[in-house]
Parts: sequence; C-alpha cells; structure tokens
Amino acid sequence: MHPTKALGSDSMFVVFFRSYCHIVEDSITAAVLDSLNNDGRNGEIVDEEQIVDNLIDATTKTWNAQLVRALFNPNIVVAILRIRLLQTQDVMEKHLCRCKIDILPTLTNLKRKKIVVKTQCGFCHVYEEDISHAMLTCSSNYSLWQKFLPMLQNFQSSLTFIDTVRMVMMQGSEAKLTMFSILCWSLWYRRNQLQMGNNLIQHVQAAKHALSICKTFNDVQITTTKDLLKVSKWQAPPDGYLKINVNGTIFANLRKAGVGIVLWDMSGRIVIAASKNEDEVDEAAIIESIAILRGLQLCLPLGIPNFVIKCDCLNVVHELQSTEESFASAGNLINEPKNLMRRFQQVRVQHTTG
Repeated sequence: MHPTKALGSDSMFVVFFRSYCHIVEDSITAAVLDSLNNDGRNGEIVDEEQIVDNLIDATTKTWNAQLVRALFNPNIVVAILRIRLLQTQDVMEKHLCRCKIDILPTLTNLKRKKIVVKTQCGFCHVYEEDISHAMLTCSSNYSLWQKFLPMLQNFQSSLTFIDTVRMVMMQGSEAKLTMFSILCWSLWYRRNQLQMGNNLIQHVQAAKHALSICKTFNDVQITTTKDLLKVSKWQAPPDGYLKINVNGTIFANLRKAGVGIVLWDMSGRIVIAASKNEDEVDEAAIIESIAILRGLQLCLPLGIPNFVIKCDCLNVVHELQSTEESFASAGNLINEPKNLMRRFQQVRVQHTTG
C-alpha cells in the first residue's frame, strides 16, 4: 500500500505506522487483547438494561425501529420489534383515557394543585388551558382538525372533551376514533415541547410524527413469520435489469456518516462499486435515503435504463414505493430520489433482508 494512502479517523498515514509502530506496539496489543477478552467492554461491566433502554423511544416507550434496523441483522429485526413493550396503540389510547377523565397536567389542573399561577394557553395567549382548549378549541388547532379529521372542524365550543369523544364514536368509524386519539396525542406532545423545552413545532409536523410512529408499528405487525425465516442470499435481477445494493452507515462517535453502492449485472458480476463520506446525520432513514440518492446519481450518466435498488431500511422502501405524501421525518429528503427515479425507464425499489 502506498505510504500516504488510507488516511484513517486517527489522521495517520500508513507511513506513520511503518516507521513508528514499535513505539506504540505494546499499548495497541494490550488494548486489542483487553477488548477481545472482555467482549469489547474494556473491562467495564455493561448495564444490559441500559443497552436495551437506548433502543426504546423515550417519547412513545416503544422500540426505536430505525435504530434497531441500523444496529441489528435484518433477519432478527422483525423478531425484536415484535417483542411487546407498550405498543403504539396502547400509548395513544391510554392518553385518550387520561384526557377523558381530565387527569392530564394542564395549566388549569396544575393551578388547582397550586403548582402554577398562570393558566393562559401558550399558543393563543387568550384562553385558559384546560383539556378541551388544549385538545380541541384552541385556534392554533383548527387547521389540524380540518386537514386530518374534517368532521371536527365545525365542532361546538360548548361541547366538553368527553362529549366530543362520544360524538366521534357515534358519527365516525373505528378508524376515525383511532385518528382522533393519534391527533390528541400529537397535540399534547406539541404542547409539552413548548412548555418543557421551549420548542415551538407546527401542529401538522407533530401530527405527522405521530402518524409515522403508527405506520412503523403497523408495518412491523403485518410482516409475517415466513418473511423472518427466509434464508438470505443474493438474487439476480430480472432479465434486462441491473441491480444496485446501497447501504448507509452512521459513526456517531466520530460524528461522521458514509454510503456504499455496488452495481451488479445479471450474472452476479460487479460492474462498479463506490463509497462516499457524508455529512453527519442522526437517523438511519436519512442516511439510507442519501445512499439511494447517490446510487441513482451514479447510474444516471451511465445510461442505465432499468435497474433494481435494494435497501435494508423498510421505512424508506415503503416511502419510495408509495405515491402518497411522506409522513416520515426524512420526508423532504425522500422526495429527491423519487424525482430522480422518474428520469429512468424502470426503477424498482425493494427491501433486502441480508
């Protein structure tokens, strides 16, 4: 290897190790042996519960699906996500029950307990924040109900929250009641972001966040055990197609990210392979979307008309296959590869399990 090649994360060239390895050889050997003998734990006792806790979304108390997919083999991801914690529907239904019996810590409830003095709504700055105002009648919520549940856009302000729930149950379907509970949860999430973190987010953004959580949960639920037990092996693309495998990786400790792309022909021969450093990102779906974008950008000038893209992030695959508006956190970034795909004759995006 050329002495000035392979500049690593330690900013040292090969020539450094060739010339000065004897100085650090003992220290490096001891560190490697310690890592191997202690299963990479550097002699420390690892809190296994803390490791699992890091995989659970602090807001919803459910699995962080994107993080699980980024860390584990796809063959066991579905099994992990099927382990019951507190399911997404449970979280939002329990929130709806707390709303109905008015035990949420709204500002009016906190005032009764003499915890706060001011009860003015943090969004409209006009009315007191009770449960009906926070969930329904605040002027900042009107466009949300109009967009996602039009049957409530003309609700009467005289109705209590529980009366509104009864109206939805009587006039709507089970799906609308589910949507109602999701939107109420999203409004309370938005309210907490403002009250506790002084972070003002748009109500539609909060609703899409909640819908994305539910969509991820439902995607996992409909995945069959048969899919889980499939043997992972490379599959040739259809006749007349090439195949692109893409993958993104996040190095959180180095504050870096990167993507890799491999283009195959129908015989399994590698046509071209490439990798690229990317700016730091904090979500698996974002780096996987970037990887697909780089794969499309690589193929465009080569004049390849038909190909299959394989990606191991199921959320991104579903978003690219869908013709509907994206609710994912990486929604804006997903639009770029979607637009680029239209410049090819045929592009198939598929999920890879290995």
